[in-house]
Amino acid sequence: MNGTAIAERPVNAAEQPVAMRHAFGADAYASRRGAPVALGLDQVAGTPRAYGVTVTSGERIARRRAALTALDPLVRRQIPGLWPAPALAQVDLTIYDLIFPAAVDTGGHWTATVAFFGVFAHAVLSYTVALVFDEADQPHHFAISGARTITTADTSAAALAAGIAAAAAAGPLLTGAWNAYVNVGI
Repeated sequence: MNGTAIAERPVNAAEQPVAMRHAFGADAYASRRGAPVALGLDQVAGTPRAYGVTVTSGERIARRRAALTALDPLVRRQIPGLWPAPALAQVDLTIYDLIFPAAVDTGGHWTATVAFFGVFAHAVLSYTVALVFDEADQPHHFAISGARTITTADTSAAALAAGIAAAAAAGPLLTGAWNAYVNVGI
């Protein structure tokens, strides 16, 4: 640079929709306003087209929601196999209400957590069972994450049981933190 600085100009409110259209494409901006959007990620700048079908994202989400709801009892029956004391685990289902560009094939996940609280620290142990969809939004396989990620062959009960056994052998994801500042002094 020749000693000249270019001041960064803030985007005013009237220009924000234009900036969003430029960064994410007109269709991505339309979806934020509630309008149906044709399937595919080619409207996001710089991303390859993910799927070639033409249905609205609302229909895709509804299909995924139905599949997650149908598989919910199966997964909830199998998840206690992850823990030595299954009564301690809390299991929650999260159904995504958007299709995220970073994970277009994942429609939701179950999280199983156990929390331990001590005087000086606490820890949370967790597993996540994500349902992965194919190009036609049909359930394809499970991805079970703990200390490592296990991918099942399909969405059958036997495949899920084998995946849960492999994830349990590796152990849960462990997150811990101090409850108070333990260092005394400066």
